[in-house]
Amino acid sequence: MRSPRSQATARSERHRGHRVLAFAASIAALLVTGLGLAAPAAAHASLLFTSPAAGTAVASSPTAIVLVFDEHIAVPAGALSVTKSPGSAPVGVRKPTLSQGGTTLTAVLNSTLSPGTYTVAWQVVSADGDPVAGSYQFAVGTAATGRQSAGAGTTTGADWSTAAARWIQFIALALLLGEASLARVVRRLKPPPSTNPQPWTRPAAAGGLLASLVLTGLICGNGSLATAVTHPSVAALSSRPGVTAIIESAAFAVALLLSLCWRGWAWLPGVAIVVAEASRAHPSAYAGLWGSAVTAAHLAAAAIWVGALIPVVRHVRAARVAGGNARAVIVGYARLGAWSFAIVVVTGTLASLIVVPLAALTTTTYGWTLLIKLGLVAIVAVLALISHLQLRRGASELRLIRAEAVLLIVILAASATLTATPPPRTITTALPVAPAVAGPVVYLGNRTGQIGVTLAASAGQAVIRLFAPGTDEADVAASARYQLAAALESPGNPVTALTLRGCGPGCYVAVARWRAGTNQLTLRANSRGWAGGTVTLSVPWPPHPDPAALTRLVDVLRHTGAMMDYERVTSNTVTGPGFVTAIPITGPGFLAVEPYSNGRASAVNSVLHADGTSTIQIAFPDQNIYAELDLDRSGRPVHETLTDPNHLITRSFTYPAKR
Repeated sequence: MRSPRSQATARSERHRGHRVLAFAASIAALLVTGLGLAAPAAAHASLLFTSPAAGTAVASSPTAIVLVFDEHIAVPAGALSVTKSPGSAPVGVRKPTLSQGGTTLTAVLNSTLSPGTYTVAWQVVSADGDPVAGSYQFAVGTAATGRQSAGAGTTTGADWSTAAARWIQFIALALLLGEASLARVVRRLKPPPSTNPQPWTRPAAAGGLLASLVLTGLICGNGSLATAVTHPSVAALSSRPGVTAIIESAAFAVALLLSLCWRGWAWLPGVAIVVAEASRAHPSAYAGLWGSAVTAAHLAAAAIWVGALIPVVRHVRAARVAGGNARAVIVGYARLGAWSFAIVVVTGTLASLIVVPLAALTTTTYGWTLLIKLGLVAIVAVLALISHLQLRRGASELRLIRAEAVLLIVILAASATLTATPPPRTITTALPVAPAVAGPVVYLGNRTGQIGVTLAASAGQAVIRLFAPGTDEADVAASARYQLAAALESPGNPVTALTLRGCGPGCYVAVARWRAGTNQLTLRANSRGWAGGTVTLSVPWPPHPDPAALTRLVDVLRHTGAMMDYERVTSNTVTGPGFVTAIPITGPGFLAVEPYSNGRASAVNSVLHADGTSTIQIAFPDQNIYAELDLDRSGRPVHETLTDPNHLITRSFTYPAKR
């Protein structure tokens, strides 16, 4: 048993140790506070925004590259370069200029960028004299935006201007191929029909040419004919839709010339139009050449079916006016129409199975439009059957034939709408970069194992990026072999697995149907050489952009006195969140070491809770820094989660009780 003296000595040593620890903690607090207060003068410039946005695609070439920083900078020689591929010559840019108090760098491009993926490398000098550098990628061209994948889910309806132009195109194509096909039937009739109406080949070719030129203009103007006239994007014409529009315009122009000289051959350019449309249509995006072949057969048969019936109506009407008999023409068309109808039904069924999952038939715009088209085809089939029965009895009802022709034209309108409506099935082939976002975005970050995870949630779309540790993030991302699985649980809906599509190294995009409330996105990520795991991100929807919330937070912290920061830092969540370190600090001292210390960020969203508390989400996507803070009713931070590519930092804050 220890003596009272030895016990007293032990207590004295413990008290002495506690005093030493308290003194060391006080010195550490002073150092942290002092360093924090001095941080603004020594902080490096942070990149807030880029235009075009980093990691996204634009339909047409930008005129300039714009970088926005959080403080004024200096621009050294060779501050910015733009290259299309590794080892290629840089794209010409003019000498960068500064504006907005020296925080915005603008470099005008000397030429139009052709479609493809570009890398922007930049280097500036911060206010403290230290150089800061970085790089990012963006893509140019309609094909790069992923629009054939339904915009990765960002669009739910048709582009009506495009649909109208394609409807006129389809009618023109139908008249070119249909009249030529019926003309071959009529030439074989014995005796020939007593009347022969004037063909509509010439106006059909002219109308098709006009519609094709309109489509070309919409592509050049990124959906606007006015922009196509004032600021056309020539680079957009080298994309697949642009090339298709040019081919179709040229084909209709040739058809128009042939209709003036050799009318019997005016149908021939229609073959090029069928091939061009088949290579552009949705089935080709999902099934390659097989999908293109099915579409070509479907389009050609439908054009002959519709286009031949229109002149039949004109033959019957002309025969009745002249007192002749058009029964032979109707009989000849009946055989041609029967074969065309059979091919349309078979190929249409195959194309539908390729593009539309059965579950999406009644839940998407594309599915409902397809069902309406199928219903119209069934009605036309019934009308054709009735006409055939009447024909066998020696009678022909013009009203039924006319109704059949009108319904077929409406079916072409439905087909044109389908071509301009994003299909519900997601394409899984990779994109060069992530598609552009639509509307406000919820940005979130976290970590699973050693892999950093970020999310950009926008209308109908989720873009997920994975980051393995490394100083050169681009090289690490390219060398790491990632595996990712994602599942979404939205309010009122069961858990649904998401179909992921690659959009660059460590980048994935998926169609995500966010619902009002809190959506839970669960990710299971792994990578070669790095520990992975599972993490769940809570996505509040809809987004509530609120830059003023950050201004209020900064103001509160600047006027906050003593506070205690209980901090944990980890670079591998498998080993745990890290040890707790208690740091006494002041509001200004804490604010000084945060990336949002100046009250500016690339994106700020806020969520107000029923109890008067709130959550603020702060994002710097170009630097892969994300912060989420829970605030009490007075606006003071209670919890913070901050992530960057290599760390996950969690903090809890307490404040001394007011006396």
